[in-house]
Amino acid sequence: MKIKTPEFPLWLLLVCSQLLDMVFLPFSLASVESIEAIGDGGYGKVMIYECYTHSFVGGLCLPIIAADLAGIFWSKKIAGI
Repeated sequence: MKIKTPEFPLWLLLVCSQLLDMVFLPFSLASVESIEAIGDGGYGKVMIYECYTHSFVGGLCLPIIAADLAGIFWSKKIAGI
Protein backbone atom coordinates (compact mmCIF):
# COMPACT_ATOMS: atom_id res chain seq x y z
CA MET A 1 0.00 0.00 0.00
CA LYS A 2 2.80 2.43 0.86
CA ILE A 3 4.47 1.75 -2.49
CA LYS A 4 1.30 2.57 -4.44
CA THR A 5 0.43 5.67 -2.40
CA PRO A 6 3.58 7.15 -0.86
CA GLU A 7 1.70 10.28 0.31
CA PHE A 8 -0.10 8.26 3.01
CA PRO A 9 1.69 8.58 6.36
CA LEU A 10 2.86 5.37 7.98
CA TRP A 11 0.84 6.02 11.16
CA LEU A 12 -2.36 6.05 9.11
CA LEU A 13 -1.63 2.60 7.70
CA LEU A 14 -0.95 1.30 11.23
CA VAL A 15 -4.21 2.80 12.51
CA CYS A 16 -6.12 1.20 9.64
CA SER A 17 -4.84 -2.23 10.57
CA GLN A 18 -5.92 -1.82 14.22
CA LEU A 19 -9.08 0.26 13.73
CA LEU A 20 -11.58 -2.20 15.20
CA ASP A 21 -9.46 -2.75 18.29
CA MET A 22 -9.02 1.00 18.77
CA VAL A 23 -12.79 1.53 18.62
CA PHE A 24 -13.32 -1.36 21.06
CA LEU A 25 -11.55 0.51 23.88
CA PRO A 26 -13.97 3.47 24.12
CA PHE A 27 -16.91 1.09 23.69
CA SER A 28 -15.55 -1.00 26.55
CA LEU A 29 -15.06 2.05 28.77
CA ALA A 30 -18.65 3.12 28.00
CA SER A 31 -19.88 -0.41 28.93
CA VAL A 32 -21.27 -1.02 25.44
CA GLU A 33 -18.93 -4.01 25.05
CA SER A 34 -17.31 -5.94 27.88
CA ILE A 35 -14.59 -8.30 29.03
CA GLU A 36 -15.43 -10.85 31.73
CA ALA A 37 -13.03 -13.18 33.55
CA ILE A 38 -13.76 -16.91 33.38
CA GLY A 39 -12.86 -18.85 36.51
CA ASP A 40 -9.64 -17.55 38.03
CA GLY A 41 -9.00 -15.25 35.11
CA GLY A 42 -5.43 -14.96 33.92
CA TYR A 43 -4.02 -15.16 30.43
CA GLY A 44 -6.50 -16.51 27.92
CA LYS A 45 -9.26 -17.02 30.48
CA VAL A 46 -11.55 -14.14 29.62
CA MET A 47 -14.73 -13.83 27.58
CA ILE A 48 -14.68 -10.78 25.32
CA TYR A 49 -18.04 -9.53 24.09
CA GLU A 50 -17.30 -7.53 20.93
CA CYS A 51 -20.80 -7.48 19.47
CA TYR A 52 -20.49 -4.14 17.70
CA THR A 53 -16.88 -3.51 16.73
CA HIS A 54 -15.90 -7.01 15.60
CA SER A 55 -19.20 -8.09 14.06
CA PHE A 56 -19.67 -8.39 10.30
CA VAL A 57 -21.67 -5.17 10.11
CA GLY A 58 -19.23 -3.34 12.40
CA GLY A 59 -16.31 -4.60 10.34
CA LEU A 60 -17.92 -3.07 7.25
CA CYS A 61 -19.31 0.18 8.70
CA LEU A 62 -16.39 1.35 10.85
CA PRO A 63 -13.82 1.38 7.99
CA ILE A 64 -16.30 3.16 5.73
CA ILE A 65 -16.88 5.86 8.36
CA ALA A 66 -13.12 6.16 8.96
CA ALA A 67 -12.46 6.42 5.21
CA ASP A 68 -15.05 9.18 4.87
CA LEU A 69 -13.50 11.13 7.75
CA ALA A 70 -10.00 10.64 6.35
CA GLY A 71 -11.18 11.72 2.90
CA ILE A 72 -12.61 14.93 4.33
CA PHE A 73 -9.38 15.64 6.22
CA TRP A 74 -7.02 14.85 3.36
CA SER A 75 -9.07 16.62 0.71
CA LYS A 76 -8.86 19.81 2.79
CA LYS A 77 -5.15 19.28 3.35
CA ILE A 78 -4.49 18.70 -0.35
CA ALA A 79 -6.64 21.71 -1.36
CA GLY A 80 -4.71 23.89 1.09
CA ILE A 81 -7.76 24.87 3.15
